[in-house]
Amino acid sequence: MSSPYETAQSVPGIIGETGWRPDPTGRHEGRYFISGQPTDLTRDGGVETLDPMGTSQLEGVAVQQDSSGGSRRWVWVLVAVVVAMTLVGAGVGAYLYLHRERVSPEDQYLAALKDSGHAGEFNSDANAVAHGRQVCRELNDGGPQQGMPADEVAVQNFCPEFAEGFHVLETATITGTFTLNDDSPSAYYPSIEVDGSTCAGAGGYSDVSAGTAVTVKNAKGEILTTTYLGPGHVIPGQVVNA
Repeated sequence: MSSPYETAQSVPGIIGETGWRPDPTGRHEGRYFISGQPTDLTRDGGVETLDPMGTSQLEGVAVQQDSSGGSRRWVWVLVAVVVAMTLVGAGVGAYLYLHRERVSPEDQYLAALKDSGHAGEFNSDANAVAHGRQVCRELNDGGPQQGMPADEVAVQNFCPEFAEGFHVLETATITGTFTLNDDSPSAYYPSIEVDGSTCAGAGGYSDVSAGTAVTVKNAKGEILTTTYLGPGHVIPGQVVNA
């Protein structure tokens, strides 16, 4: 009569199979397994016996294998978590880069003006931007690559192709006097009116007085700056405005 265990179905290759297998201990030809676990039942030829000692050996091996397999599974789980976190971090970084705050050239120019200490030369931000754009238009039209320090800031931000070779003009302080001579003073038609220690032109020279506009030009006739005459003081026969 065959053993009832011989009717059990064995499904090779599937974890937890039930049936006869070669005895892993080598003590017998075969050993019976239930759901992947070794039992005491063994056989040699057609004779079945019980071998609890062999079962104890196999249970120790099974525990070690399960522990090793569990460790490997944890390693793979950790690797998967690290990869997932890396991908998430890369995605977040790409999103932030694509949606980073974009600064306009105008804002960059105004910030550079402030940092260089030239923002106070303009009445407003709009005036500063308009001036900077005008500087670049003149350069595009063939104007000389030169200007004031604030112009250089405009070139660096609005038309950097002209930055190389741009010459910053130096600031010079110019002083001078305007002298009006009256070699033949007339009591009826004076050329100079005196008021205490101050004086001013009179008659046909009435425009020679404090506040008269003065335009300073270079040798090419280019306007360098404008200013005004100061109060005049008297030198006998003359009126001098500084």
